[in-house]
Amino acid sequence: MRTTLLTSLICFSLAVTLYPQNPSHPIKTISVDCNDIDKEVELLSTFRVDFIPLETNKDCLIRRIEKVDSTGDHFLVWDKSQKTVFVFRKDCSYVNKITAVSHPGPGEFTYCYDIDATGNQIYLLSYQTILVYDMNFKVPQNHKNRESLRKIPDQ
Repeated sequence: MRTTLLTSLICFSLAVTLYPQNPSHPIKTISVDCNDIDKEVELLSTFRVDFIPLETNKDCLIRRIEKVDSTGDHFLVWDKSQKTVFVFRKDCSYVNKITAVSHPGPGEFTYCYDIDATGNQIYLLSYQTILVYDMNFKVPQNHKNRESLRKIPDQ
């Protein structure tokens, strides 16, 4: 047992030591000063980044973005670390947010697994249900069975 462990450890050490530290195709770092840009920066001919300065106030501080989705008139930003979904208009103004709660009532959730948006509706995948809201998080509908899920429109 000790011999096998020692042999494995030696092989692992050699593999790490012999691995090239500077591969022939190193990862390139691209630095962008956000203060010196307009709203659009073209980094490479096939790669484009749009910077969208969303409204920032005490109600819509985003810690870490898990997912961004958009509809015709809105952006959805899911901050998984805060268990919150934010809605912004396309003009970047803040609309509303919804946050997970410990003891959920109707239209509330304890954990969000995913979000999606179609038209003017937000779909929030929670434990054993899909909550459907408008962009102001009003009129929630629960979809707990297959029959009601068939009524959700395709994108």
